[in-house]
Amino acid sequence: MEGFHHRFFDSHTFLWNRIWDLAEIERLREFLVGVQDENKKALMTEIIDAFNKEVVPKYQLLRKSIIHGDVSESNIIVQDIPGQEVASGEPRVCDVSALIDFNNMVSSYTVFDVAICIAYMSIQCKEFDQRDVGGHILAGYLSVQSMNHTEREVLKVCVCARIAQSLVMGAYTYSIDPSNVYVLNTAARGWPLASLMWETSQHEIDSRWNKIIEEYEHLSNE
Repeated sequence: MEGFHHRFFDSHTFLWNRIWDLAEIERLREFLVGVQDENKKALMTEIIDAFNKEVVPKYQLLRKSIIHGDVSESNIIVQDIPGQEVASGEPRVCDVSALIDFNNMVSSYTVFDVAICIAYMSIQCKEFDQRDVGGHILAGYLSVQSMNHTEREVLKVCVCARIAQSLVMGAYTYSIDPSNVYVLNTAARGWPLASLMWETSQHEIDSRWNKIIEEYEHLSNE
């Protein structure tokens, strides 16, 4: 929300929902007790360490704003693009028309919202390689908003950090309330994705995303 500000966001008092702010990623260590598998716990620790090493020192180079904080498939409302002629059973093309659920709004770094969106959409993606989702999202985002070099540089780690937040908090919540199976929604696809994204080099991720962005730019110029 560029240009928006309210005194409510000046408070730095810790609230439960602030654990979902990527800037609070260090607090995630407190909840690793919910992750039973040691290999998974080690991966989460590695991602947290990398965030502290590669993202935190660059905060001064990242733009700040009031961000939504939870741009997931559950909080995006879409509507059909009018005038489509689609055969029965074929998917219709939709545009994003609104966002809902502003409970996680916070004054933070703008790139975090992009990373959060990529993380959740990657988890949901079943149509193509999950690592390519970021390219499609960035193609749309960059058509209306710019990103500086540092924001692009830290994006992959931020995406992995959000996946880690979702997985760790889900595992922790389930460990203290096994009846809450809702929190495991991201686990089945999220754990393999966390490993896949983390093991894929920054260079390969950038190449994949840039190729997709260029394809969209080519289409828009035709």
